Amino acid sequence: MAWGGAGAIQAVSEDRLKLAYLFNFAQFIEWPAELMPPGSPLRLCLLGADPFGVEADALTARRVRSHPIVVLRPSRISELQGCHLVYASNLDAQGFSRNQDGLRRTGMLVVSGDEGALRRGATIQFVIQDKRLRWHLDHEQARNLGLNVSVKLVELSLPPPAP
Repeated sequence: MAWGGAGAIQAVSEDRLKLAYLFNFAQFIEWPAELMPPGSPLRLCLLGADPFGVEADALTARRVRSHPIVVLRPSRISELQGCHLVYASNLDAQGFSRNQDGLRRTGMLVVSGDEGALRRGATIQFVIQDKRLRWHLDHEQARNLGLNVSVKLVELSLPPPAP
């Protein structure tokens, strides 16, 4: 919750909450050292429509462990190389699939709120459940990508939906 004017309480927008979760996901996931050496930047890439705007840019003042955050806005999937954490919107229009050349074993954590995002290769899919923002985590895929996901994050997530 965020405080509004005159002491009123305002609900945090869904997009703002998603952005906070993206930052927190990065806190609870470790990338292989060869993909993110100590002190190198964590590249957060926003693919497709950017629902966060300048709020995402504010993350550049933060760090994830020893890693400064860099926010990039690639316009095409071919520009995702080097991204560590990707928030992708409208996967269908982007033609996104984890099976595309160059995306299979990249250590790239893809997060989306699109329906069926896990089937298309996202590792985390946001969902609304009981009027709350939650997420499905494909832990097996994360392991296959070489990502070390904290037990805490696994316990808080929903299991992947049945196919």
